[in-house]
Amino acid sequence: MFHSIVTYNIQIWGNTFSTQLDVLQKVQNKAIKNLFCYNFRTATSYIHSENTILPLKYHINFKLLSQVHMIMTNNINSNTQLILNSNIHNYNTRTAQNIRIISSRRRFNNCETVYNFAFKLYNELPQDIKKISSICLFKKKVKEKIFNEIRNS
Repeated sequence: MFHSIVTYNIQIWGNTFSTQLDVLQKVQNKAIKNLFCYNFRTATSYIHSENTILPLKYHINFKLLSQVHMIMTNNINSNTQLILNSNIHNYNTRTAQNIRIISSRRRFNNCETVYNFAFKLYNELPQDIKKISSICLFKKKVKEKIFNEIRNS
């Protein structure tokens, strides 16, 4: 129940200032420690990886990547028109599968717009993950990648 409340429409409001997200992250950490009866001194990175629960900022990235992938594979209807680099060039480039970000206003009140941030995240994914057409397999691979990043940091 806690998870659904905190993550409701997270891809929209998740691009807010980090100071506000830090407060929510602390609440999430305390809730997980209480739910799973961990000592309050237990490392939160250990708790997140053991219970396969993404920390808030990674969960935001996961949701944004999932949404962009669903737009790319036409699994959801969207008014957003995406242009791939392969549609612009007549020759093969190493960034052919990257999304071209075309926007007249990339920043709003000194914050990057949600779509531009999501497209940047998607462009940073490895090509083998971008080519996956199944949304379930895509989500699984992205979660694996995120948990590997958490373990290595």
